[in-house]
Amino acid sequence: MLHEQFRRQGLGSFVYDEIERVAAPYTRLSLEVNLVPRNDASLAFHEARGFKEVGRLGDDEHLVALMEKAL
Repeated sequence: MLHEQFRRQGLGSFVYDEIERVAAPYTRLSLEVNLVPRNDASLAFHEARGFKEVGRLGDDEHLVALMEKAL
C-alpha cells in the first residue's frame, strides 16, 4: 500500500504495469484486498485496473476480497 502522500502520482500504476507484463505468460493475476478493515483506496485502484472479485476469505475481524484479472 502506498502512503497517502504518494498516491495519485502514477507510482502504483507504474509498478502494476511491470507486474502485469511479467505475469502475462501465466494468463492471470490474483491478489487480495482488505474489506475488514476496509481499504477503499486499494479496492478502487484494483477495480479501475480491471480486477474483479472472485471470492472472499476471512471473518468479522479480518476479511479480504479475492480479486483476479485475466492478462
